[in-house]
Amino acid sequence: MENFEHLGLLIRFGDKESKGTPLSQAAPFFANSDPDMPAAPVPVAQVLNCHDSAIYILAPLRYATVYGCSDATIVLGAIGKTVRIEHCERVHIIVAAKRVCIANCRECMLFLGVNQPPVIVGDNHKLQVAPYNTFYSQLEEHLAEVGIESNINRWDKHITLGVVDPHDSLSHPAGVSDAQAESAISLDPDLFTSFLIPNWFGEAHTGSTKENPFPLPDAYLESQQRNKNNLEEIKQALGNASLADTQKRELSNALHVYFKDWLYASGNIRQLYCLQGD
Repeated sequence: MENFEHLGLLIRFGDKESKGTPLSQAAPFFANSDPDMPAAPVPVAQVLNCHDSAIYILAPLRYATVYGCSDATIVLGAIGKTVRIEHCERVHIIVAAKRVCIANCRECMLFLGVNQPPVIVGDNHKLQVAPYNTFYSQLEEHLAEVGIESNINRWDKHITLGVVDPHDSLSHPAGVSDAQAESAISLDPDLFTSFLIPNWFGEAHTGSTKENPFPLPDAYLESQQRNKNNLEEIKQALGNASLADTQKRELSNALHVYFKDWLYASGNIRQLYCLQGD
């Protein structure tokens, strides 16, 4: 708990003239492992050392570091300088930034809105990158505040440099090793989905952003539209189907079972936890 509060030295809430609000009181925390129960705000002490977390930092910042995280979803608002992602495993990261550096990560999926090509260094394995896939109401204001251009996204132009010593990565210049670092692959467009950020604060935090400000490449845009059309066709087919009451119940139960299986298999169960707190 004490270590967590120390982060308040880096993240400040409130006016410059005021003492500010302690970090544990400024951000809402939710704890619930049962998807059938709504999430409710709880004291921060009840959610430390948690698993399958969803962490939102929806603010304009200069720098951010994501270090040593695993099995989580992390959404960063607008980072005007650089984001460094290091020693992470099985993490989904959604970030809008000027620059991003990924080092020594495994099985991570990164949805990027970046003005400069991502840099991949160190000992990385099974990384996937995809275009930025979310928004929140104040996103465009935050992008403008830190100088990020939403019409420029070089998410797939990543630069892969040689392996460096993972124990001393700061002191070794990139590329000194003769071993070639593993690069990242682009996410299959058919697997691309939009990420919905809960609106916890209602009208208290209003902004102009109504959709993802980063244009999607054609393949991802077509996949998104195709999924939308398929959903409409399924809804229409179900609406037109002549089913007895028992058949409707059987169909409903089957859909719930497959949907729940998909939530866990895809990792989207984390989103459901957050949406239940909305």
